[in-house]
Amino acid sequence: MSVYRETREKNTAFTKVTRFQRTIRQSVSVSGVGVFSGKKIEMTFVPADPGTGICFQRTDLDDRPFLAATTDNLKATPRCTILGNDVFQIVCVEHVLSAIASSGIDNILIQVDGGEVPIIDGSALKFMEMLHKAYLQEQQESLQEYRLEKPIYLSDKDTLLIALPSYTRKYSYTLSYPRAPLLDAQFHCFDPLKDSYKENIAPARTFALLEEVKVLIEKKIINSECLDHGVIIDGDKILNPDGLRFSNEMARHKILDMIGDFALAGVPICAHFIAIKSGHYLNTQLAEKLRHMIMENE
Repeated sequence: MSVYRETREKNTAFTKVTRFQRTIRQSVSVSGVGVFSGKKIEMTFVPADPGTGICFQRTDLDDRPFLAATTDNLKATPRCTILGNDVFQIVCVEHVLSAIASSGIDNILIQVDGGEVPIIDGSALKFMEMLHKAYLQEQQESLQEYRLEKPIYLSDKDTLLIALPSYTRKYSYTLSYPRAPLLDAQFHCFDPLKDSYKENIAPARTFALLEEVKVLIEKKIINSECLDHGVIIDGDKILNPDGLRFSNEMARHKILDMIGDFALAGVPICAHFIAIKSGHYLNTQLAEKLRHMIMENE
């Protein structure tokens, strides 16, 4: 059983809670297509030593280079989150990071034989199933979680992201996209202590308007409009034959993305995150702000 030890420090933005680190017991693999490249990609989760953190490794490159999943390596956020440096990059990391963070895993190596994470069905469900198959392994070394003690917020035009002090993690998202009737107003609140991530958030797929997808294909930004890779919306219609998995699946997916992007802070952070129309850009900006705040308080 994990032993928690809480220490409160005066005049800081966080309360620290100490627990044991976690990894996985065994390696597991999955293959899928990259939505941007269209290429088949093999991805493997590998157990990692204490203190490793969450790291990607490009096994298709000669030196098999590593890249830590933190905002220090954030490269861009064009419709997805991209990590990289001057030599290589990893595209579309948010879904797999969301599954890892929600599983309570601190140390793991993610090996990919290409430049992006496979999209699978546009959700995080397959990644959660892989992690469950790998089993959680508690390690002997400790780690500090950070509980936010003062509110912070970021805004960009009509988008807003707030982090409020909370004894438990919570995520609230308000979606408003007037260009599509189905996206005019959606809301979801996720409390991991009350609701299962695997059942309520992980199955929620990424989504796009058909008109946007056609433009992205024409510009060769994505490979195809395959309905197997997410939800496609045309006006007031869902083009996927099986329809939606939840009536507010899009708002739930936005929470999925938030969790993955916030993992780039590099340490677990406890707060109530409230978002209004935010996306990868604002999510990663908040993760970077939190990361810097923690480093300043060390």
